[in-house]
Order: sequence, then structure tokens, then C-alpha cells
Amino acid sequence: LYAIQRRVGEDAFDTFIKDYINTFKFKLISSQGFRDYVTAYPAFSAKLSDLNWDAWFTQPGMPVERPTFDATLSEQCTETALAWAAGPAKPGPNIARQAQWAQWSSQQRSFMLDTLLTNTEKAPLSVATLRNLDTCYDLSTTKNSEQKFRWCVLCLRCGDAVIVPLVVSFLSTQGRMKYTRPLYRELVKSSVPRAKEIALATLKNNANFYHPICRKMVQQDLNKAVGGGAKYVRWGGVTAITVVAYFAWAVMRVRAHKCPIPFV
Repeated sequence: LYAIQRRVGEDAFDTFIKDYINTFKFKLISSQGFRDYVTAYPAFSAKLSDLNWDAWFTQPGMPVERPTFDATLSEQCTETALAWAAGPAKPGPNIARQAQWAQWSSQQRSFMLDTLLTNTEKAPLSVATLRNLDTCYDLSTTKNSEQKFRWCVLCLRCGDAVIVPLVVSFLSTQGRMKYTRPLYRELVKSSVPRAKEIALATLKNNANFYHPICRKMVQQDLNKAVGGGAKYVRWGGVTAITVVAYFAWAVMRVRAHKCPIPFV
């Protein structure tokens, strides 16, 4: 679709998309049918003569023609991340970087932190660099879960024990597996003191807060890391008994011509 749009222009392509939807809504269309419709579309005329349909439809691998993207925004993030990775900035506020951070979108901020995370696989950041990062961007107080998650992982990988309370707080208030599982893994393998004990205690304290699938997967991850020491209180039996008891009570209420909803 992008290859077609590049050849015919955005205005003609937008009109085509509307006509295509109106023509084939509630219908099925084959690849050859799509090709026939596109090539016969009046507004496109000969603009698609150089489009190699066989390369897109029948040949293996990615087509030679690929979209060209503007990487200006991501390059700014990469340059800033590499500058931080090169060494700690001077102590105190960095007005230029703070202004840049304020102008960035949430996606740019996350991308910059991702670049730092990739770099830490080769060389962890120093504690001084982490302190300057936090002073510059207020990462420890951000309400953005994507950025907070990356900041916690970054500090754990670099062995900064100061981040542990924030990690525990995050794990105690956020149950999404895209955050919990990676963060538990990072915590349990971190070099911070008592990392494994803290991970096990955090799981035990929040086991009933997590979704059962999340709880199960986190426990499996910790079992692999600590050798089966991840245990939590199971409430499945208690919950089942409670549900059965409620239904029995509700049936009795219905037979007595009363509402089965409590306190009604």
C-alpha cells in the first residue's frame, strides 16, 4: 500500500481507499482481484507501470522496495543516550538537556531510555551517571509507567540499590505482565543486596493482587532463579468454597421469594 501511495500521491490514494472500501465491503477479494482493481483504477492511469507485482505476491523474502522513514526524532534520542553513556555530566541541573526532555514526546523519552538499556548490556552506567540522569529528568517521580519501568530496569542492571523501594512500589501497584515479569527477572538477578529475598517477599505480599496467570508466570520465573523458593499463599480453595456457599445461600433466598443479592 505504501508503494502504491508513493507513486500516485496521498490525495489520489486517500480517494482510492474510500472507493475500495465502498466497493468491497462485506465481500471477499483475492490478491489477483486486488491487483486488477488497482491497475484499472482511473485516477492511477500509468503511474503504477513500474510496480513489480510479482515481487510482492509470489517471490520469497522482503521486496527490494522498502519505505523510507525520517529518523530525525530518533537520532536526537540516540545522540543524547550515547552522550550519557560516555560518562556522567557535570553535577547539578543541565538546562539544555532538561529543555530537550520537556520538548520530547513520551515515545522519544522511552526510546532514549531503551538506547541506554541496550548500552548497559556492554557497559553498565556508573552510579554518578544515574544520579545525574534522575536529577535532570526526575525519572524516580515520573507517573509514566513506560518510563518508570525502563528507569527501574536501568538502575537494577547497574546495581543501584537506591531504586529498590521504587521497584517494590511499582510491582505492588502494577499487575501488567509486560512490566511485572521483566522487572521481577531484573530484580532477582540484580547485584543489589538481598535482591532475591526482596523479589520473593514482594511476590508473597502481592500474590493475591496479581491475575492468576501473571502470578503463575512470575512464580515460574523466580523458581528458575532461586531454585523453587518462590511460594505464596494460595486462595483458590478458599475462593471456591466461598462461591459455592454463596450460591447455596442465594438458592435458599430465591426459594424464600427473597432477592439473592446480599443486603437487599
